[in-house]
Amino acid sequence: MMRRAHRAYTPNEECFFIFLDACDQFLASGAEDKHGYVWDRHYGVSLVKLPHTDVVNSVAFNPRNSQMLVTVSDDCSIKVRNLTFIIPPRQIS
Repeated sequence: MMRRAHRAYTPNEECFFIFLDACDQFLASGAEDKHGYVWDRHYGVSLVKLPHTDVVNSVAFNPRNSQMLVTVSDDCSIKVRNLTFIIPPRQIS
């Protein structure tokens, strides 16, 4: 199985962390570039970039519906996303 790391960069000495979450087909991550990402677990490629206006520091798939993803950001927003409408249907089975 191919594994790829998610990198984050923090330009200071403060403690910093990024949450990752996974379901059967996808991996989700947050980043300091103000985006959440959904990755294909098999191919290791980014499928979609989900915008916020500040650091995305938490992501979570709905445990009962893996097409629903929550992203949380330092912009004080929580966004619930339906991946069925974001990722082309041929990639979601």
